[in-house]
Amino acid sequence: MQKAMTQFNDKFVAPDTPKVQIGFGIHLGPLILGIIGEAERMETTVISNAVNIAFRLERLTRYYQTELIVSQHVMERLKNRNHYKFRVLDKVQINGHHEPLVIYEIFDGNSGRRYRTQAEHPASLRTSASTLLQSQIHPGQPAHHPSPN
Repeated sequence: MQKAMTQFNDKFVAPDTPKVQIGFGIHLGPLILGIIGEAERMETTVISNAVNIAFRLERLTRYYQTELIVSQHVMERLKNRNHYKFRVLDKVQINGHHEPLVIYEIFDGNSGRRYRTQAEHPASLRTSASTLLQSQIHPGQPAHHPSPN
């Protein structure tokens, strides 16, 4: 999707105008899907802590100015993790979630200068990530960055 958005901007957006931007937050977990209504009016809703967390991760894309944020739970389950370009962004306390959550940026689809900057500094990113992962955030206390509401 990141690559498709870059292609869209290159093809349809004038050089001196703002680019179309999108943000994604991805988490995983169980959910309940419900459909209510009648034949002429049906509504669907999803109830899940995982959906709530994914929504809050999407909101964090604006704060971190990135396109794709995934949770540590997603990264732990990737089978071919080495096929992606990613970095640890932060350890955050999500409202309604008991434990702090390590979040990652996947930036394979980013284009231009932003991608090159991220790819050129892996050593500094590893140092930052190591420091971050060793930091202690206690349940019930806010992380060093505000959680989206």
